Amino acid sequence: MAEILRDEYLRRLESFRGRPDLVKILTGVRRSGKSTILSQFRRRLEASGEEVVSVDMEAMSFVLTTGRDLYDYLKERMPSPDCAVLLDEVQYVDGWEKVVNALRAGGADVYVTGSNAKVLSSEFSTMLAGRYAEIHVLPFSFREFLERYPPHGDVRTYARFEQYLRYGGLPIIDLDDDPGKNRVIMSGVYDSVVGRDIASRAGVELRTVERMTRFMYSNVGNITTLSSITSGSGISDRRTADRYLSAITDSYAFYRADSYDLVGKRPMRVKAKYYAADTGLRNAALAHSDDDASGLLENVVFLELKRRGCSVAVGSYRDYEVDFTVRKDAGVGLIQVCKTLVEDSTLDRALRPLRLAEGTNKIVLTMDRDLPDDTDEVSFVNLTDWLMS
Repeated sequence: MAEILRDEYLRRLESFRGRPDLVKILTGVRRSGKSTILSQFRRRLEASGEEVVSVDMEAMSFVLTTGRDLYDYLKERMPSPDCAVLLDEVQYVDGWEKVVNALRAGGADVYVTGSNAKVLSSEFSTMLAGRYAEIHVLPFSFREFLERYPPHGDVRTYARFEQYLRYGGLPIIDLDDDPGKNRVIMSGVYDSVVGRDIASRAGVELRTVERMTRFMYSNVGNITTLSSITSGSGISDRRTADRYLSAITDSYAFYRADSYDLVGKRPMRVKAKYYAADTGLRNAALAHSDDDASGLLENVVFLELKRRGCSVAVGSYRDYEVDFTVRKDAGVGLIQVCKTLVEDSTLDRALRPLRLAEGTNKIVLTMDRDLPDDTDEVSFVNLTDWLMS
């Protein structure tokens, strides 16, 4: 199975190279590729003559159980105080924050990975007082997916995109392997995220987490409220649901997109959409993949916008909805996502809120190849072309 160089993440790590005053933190959902990226970066450091100490904390979790254990282990192996130190899945050791801060203060160039937002907890951020740089890792983009699985013969780009929707972008999946084996692997990753990264770390009840995540996966692309999540998950009160929801988003299994009032120019925090970190995880949890293609397409677009460094919200214009209000630098754009625009009613439904709302860049993304003509206000773009652009 070919290993894909995650060039964008490697470039960002390179940009912080030689800054021992900053702890570099790779975050992201379990199996999104953080460990591989750290390993690829380690090889670059070693090839350039850097002295490196690297530890897989998950593999060493039964040996290094305290911060003192970790500190002593590293000090014995560090050839110099200012060498590079790479710690993979650092959250497995209690007290790791003090160790990392001590190494940084001593001149070491420290890089760590973590599969839970608690690695950026208030204690850690207070201790470092802004002396860290987060690089958030997402599963494969569609471009990376095509690099790993190039179209060939009868398997064209559209077929690859259907596979991308079904299996997602977690690097652990191998499309050249048995489909049943891939399903077992995905189910195992989902169980690990729910059981280890959410239930165990947050001290919440496993079955309730499973009900809530499945409800959220079923409603990808739909506006939700805390009340709807509470009732849909079978939880008795909103305060408990809010605590569980925080634990789920802390695991990076889901991302929240708040609603934004395009008239009043303000966020509407009561309503939001939640998007899965990976469509393959969603399909593994629900044991199916094709029941809501429009929601899955939205999910893919949301993740790509995050990869491109955009701030994303759900646009609300009176009684209409714009799928995404996108901000990057000084620009504001509006994006609608539709599987097909063949029906006039679908086209009108997509265009009406875009025509009414203000915005400098308005796009309709669709799987259609036969696209309507662009207007003065709105551009029509094939979705897979946009993902590869």
